Amino acid sequence: MIVEVVRMVLAVVFLLAAVSKLADRRASREAVVAFGVPEHAAGALSAGLIGGELTIAAALLLDASKTVGAVAALALLAIVSAAAATNLLRGRDPECRCFGRLSRSSIGWATLARNALLISIAGYVAAGGRAPTLFWGLAAVSGAVWLALGPLRPRRRRGARAPGFQLSDPTGAHRTLDSLLGGNRHVLLVFSQPGCGACHAIRADLQHWHRRLGERLTVAVVEHAREAEPADYPVLLDQAGDVAAAYGIDATPSAVLIGANGRLASGVARGAGEIEELVEPRFAQDEAPRFERRALILRAARGASTLGAFPLLVAACGSSSSSSSTGASSSTTSTTTTTATQPTSLKVGSAYICKQKYALCTNAPCRPDPHHPKLVICDCVVEDGYSVGLTPCEQKAPHGDVLYSTFSTELVKGDVKAMTCAAGIPWANCVDYPCKLDPNDPTKATCACGLVKTGPSFTFGGNCNTGTCGKTVWSGAHTTLGGPQVAAAFKRVGQPLANPQPCPKA
Repeated sequence: MIVEVVRMVLAVVFLLAAVSKLADRRASREAVVAFGVPEHAAGALSAGLIGGELTIAAALLLDASKTVGAVAALALLAIVSAAAATNLLRGRDPECRCFGRLSRSSIGWATLARNALLISIAGYVAAGGRAPTLFWGLAAVSGAVWLALGPLRPRRRRGARAPGFQLSDPTGAHRTLDSLLGGNRHVLLVFSQPGCGACHAIRADLQHWHRRLGERLTVAVVEHAREAEPADYPVLLDQAGDVAAAYGIDATPSAVLIGANGRLASGVARGAGEIEELVEPRFAQDEAPRFERRALILRAARGASTLGAFPLLVAACGSSSSSSSTGASSSTTSTTTTTATQPTSLKVGSAYICKQKYALCTNAPCRPDPHHPKLVICDCVVEDGYSVGLTPCEQKAPHGDVLYSTFSTELVKGDVKAMTCAAGIPWANCVDYPCKLDPNDPTKATCACGLVKTGPSFTFGGNCNTGTCGKTVWSGAHTTLGGPQVAAAFKRVGQPLANPQPCPKA
């Protein structure tokens, strides 16, 4: 009787795993890629995994094939556990998505303990109920470890004292929680790790918050790595993952908000959407009175010229074929300063100028992402040359069919002009977001860009028809992006600039 009950439980587990993966095929495929499988093979392997789980569940439910089903379950669990252990030993903890949307946490030793529990059950069924002491002993030990590391793990609650820490940054300097809290500011701790595409994608938002809210909020990234690229905001190295464990972090990117009093002002926010909800509603409410003078200056600048509030796109790169009459003098000067060897990367302030293949979305129309409400899918073009972003060049180097969207004025030719969309109208922030090449047309790419609901924004799309602002989500830029230093850098590398003109006033 015990064997029959356990067999049914194991069948339900495999059936639930398969059905939940089927409900979110895209996430299942992304999880397979995160485990280290090449993208070209991920689709087939994901489908094979789902098919295998369905087959095992069916075999376990039938008396004639229950033993075969249990042996197959043992084999599949062993393979998945080996893949998880390999990633953990390499310092990586991708999301498992073992049960689709029901399990979004990263793998850990709790994952291996849970699999060991299932392996013990499958072994007991395969053995026909023989050697119960051995199998139930293994199940008891692995189950206890899983509960201790997973479901029963203590969680920090809102209002509790935030765990203190002392971590080094990429330069070797030590930072503590108290030092981050200095100046009566809140602290946004964002937990990240190498190889996390979603972590990479939110860096533009972190940079934006650091610049805009630096007087009230300290943005700090806790990187589970031995080394990391420095940024304008603090980057702290949590090599052993002790700080992440203290805050109950089981997936990346995740974040917690700490009040100026040193107590947790939020629970754990997982993913870019939840992290944005920690910041925007809380700090945007009183931003207008605090920055009233700055807002008046911006409005005056926009009244004089749209480009006055669109500096990065004005100063962003163009090829030698994309220069306007207003940029003729700078083009002549930059040509005379061109050296025999042009740099492939250059850091200027907080911006990075990279010479590589990139996706260009400055006039791209975008559509909602059906899987992620905080993202939109933009139809962009592929260029090769200098472009500007906020992430180091090596971190957004193209690989396979993946490349990244960065700023350029390459498309500013003929009658293309910069159009302003009013505040409150959603727009797409594509800076440093990942893109995929069109397999049928290497000159095109689709980019998953962040949906931004604060404005105003500026775009090269729309053909100066502001009536499209509320009907189409345009890829654009925020007023806080800046770049006089970028213009100087392009002069240094001998690249002419295209200076887009504002749309005529109605």
